Amino acid sequence: MERALRGLIEDYFVLKAGEPLPSECSLRDMDYGSAYRFLQSLSQDSPNWMLLRHIVAEVRPGTDLGLLSDDELLHQLSQWVASGELKIGATPQIRVVASSDRSEATTDDKKGEAPRQYQVVKLLKGMMIEVTWGSGIKVSYSKATVPAPHWRQGLAVADGAGSNRPGVYVLKGKGSDALTVKLRITENKNVSGSATLKGNLGGLQMEGTSPTAVGEHTVGVKITNLPDSIQRYRGDATWRLDVPDLGSSISLDNPTRLELYVVLDTPASVYDPPGVWTEVLRFLCDKVGVIGMKMPKDVAAQISKHCHSSHGLKYDTFSGAPAYGCGGGGGVFQLNSYIVAAKTVVNCYDQAGAIQSLCGAVGVKLTWYYLDPYGFIKTTNLVGIGACNNPFFSSNGSSAVMPVDDPKRTAFGNHAFGGLAGKVLDACAGPHTGGEDKAQYCAAAIDSATTLYGLYGGGFRAGMAGDIAEPGGVSKVV
Repeated sequence: MERALRGLIEDYFVLKAGEPLPSECSLRDMDYGSAYRFLQSLSQDSPNWMLLRHIVAEVRPGTDLGLLSDDELLHQLSQWVASGELKIGATPQIRVVASSDRSEATTDDKKGEAPRQYQVVKLLKGMMIEVTWGSGIKVSYSKATVPAPHWRQGLAVADGAGSNRPGVYVLKGKGSDALTVKLRITENKNVSGSATLKGNLGGLQMEGTSPTAVGEHTVGVKITNLPDSIQRYRGDATWRLDVPDLGSSISLDNPTRLELYVVLDTPASVYDPPGVWTEVLRFLCDKVGVIGMKMPKDVAAQISKHCHSSHGLKYDTFSGAPAYGCGGGGGVFQLNSYIVAAKTVVNCYDQAGAIQSLCGAVGVKLTWYYLDPYGFIKTTNLVGIGACNNPFFSSNGSSAVMPVDDPKRTAFGNHAFGGLAGKVLDACAGPHTGGEDKAQYCAAAIDSATTLYGLYGGGFRAGMAGDIAEPGGVSKVV
């Protein structure tokens, strides 16, 4: 059989010099060593090994190719060239010579057979270079603004299961869904047109259109399934190109380590600069349990319950002093210390500062409520204490619960708590989780019937809804 080989070599083999096969190339007079080195120089890419195996199959149809290593394949071909059993002429041509008569070749033309058509091999390879989130929301890690890009080839960003360069987006339809990706096409053989770039980060789908030409490309990408609830995505994102001209997909090298949060709205300004804290978002997802929540009221309720019942804090029953920086009207809140419970004895200012700051990280904006006077509390679950109607019992040796008119019973002079859409959130006592308006809260929490008010001077009385002020609250978190 005779086969024209020039097109095959030029289409399928990569010569080290990158030049077409010269017309005078011939293996007719090569010995074993020369043939081996020449064939080895042609076979630099894996698809070319497949073609060489096709040649072996034609020369020796019974050869078990599965048992031949690449080196053994070159060895076999070189032996056949040296012995004259396989000749590649100046055309060049493959000529399979019968073992009984190696001086004369039998051609397909003499048999009336049409030349065999070899399918054009198509190959595309690429790799990821950079990923940059495009929400426009500033994020910080260790109190420093996270810079772009959020992942780059060779940049160590892994931080546990996540990244030290996370991003934040808001819910579907409320903000940007864009990001920017850089990739490099490292090899293209006979592939034309564009390809669809698709990324997957734990179920978060990303998609854009990429050229297929060799070189570096910047691709505009969209998140196609931004959720409608608070979510976190983290880990190694995988990327592929869906290539119409190939009729298939190829995987891109370099999985990209990413971490992304989706929140209800733009984070509160108390985090600026440097941007909403990664550590707070992780705390809310890992400890508080806000993932999957869609409504601000549910987020506020969950955070209030956690700060009251699950954060390991207790009320200062000696003097009710604050531990984390805020006063009755708010101020600078020591959130970094609070989320690790660096101090376990707190008062109402601390708890109000905590829920306002934590809610703000996911875009839930609470109002700071300040009630002065407040008065005697009805028996309630005081943070870390349990049932209590006498908040400063440690100051006078009394008990957490006292008879309503006992002179040793103590009261709140004032009280700070949170509000959302006119509903009350109190993580110090209760907790109250947004089910009451101001008047209902005062009626449920404040004991206005006790006779003890008369023991106090200055017109001390039970607080009312109309006494609630809104002084601003937390101005900054540190």
